[in-house]
Amino acid sequence: MTDWISSFGKLFWLPFVLWTGLFFWSRYLAYPLALKRRIRNGKTWCYVPDWWSKKTYHHFWTVFGLFVLVLSSVVSLAAVIFWILPATIYWFLFLVIVFLVVAKFFLAWAMNLVFKWEVNCYFYEYKKQANLYQKSGKILSEEDLTGHTVWAFQNDLRRADSRGRFFQYLKSMSQSEVDNENA
Repeated sequence: MTDWISSFGKLFWLPFVLWTGLFFWSRYLAYPLALKRRIRNGKTWCYVPDWWSKKTYHHFWTVFGLFVLVLSSVVSLAAVIFWILPATIYWFLFLVIVFLVVAKFFLAWAMNLVFKWEVNCYFYEYKKQANLYQKSGKILSEEDLTGHTVWAFQNDLRRADSRGRFFQYLKSMSQSEVDNENA
């Protein structure tokens, strides 16, 4: 029973490749899952890219690929540790459970970077809209200002997404907000 685990564990470089692939898969392909969860929790201003919203077959393949990568990453890392420190099969199962918990937190961390960028961009846009209306002398209620901000924010991200510059726009606007906070 443990022979296949030991032979799989001899591929000690495989967990590094799989965990790196899992990081990039969750950061650049599966992040809309985290954004959708945020929208369900009340952050209605989040922007989900068009490639996710309009092509439902992407949902299945993204989630399936994420599931396969998580399982293969967890099993390969547990097999390498089992190969280094051989014991009973229960030790291997314990390692799999521990690495599944680690993978859950790893995925949450990797997927939420895009949400943090969107938060920074949203508040940058909020300050920009507030300054624009304050300079023009118009007084807006908080709800109107929020509505204008959401519209401008989503419109800017939709435009950047249609031009293929979604991540570049998010990174630059997020960095602008961070720079303004530190100044």
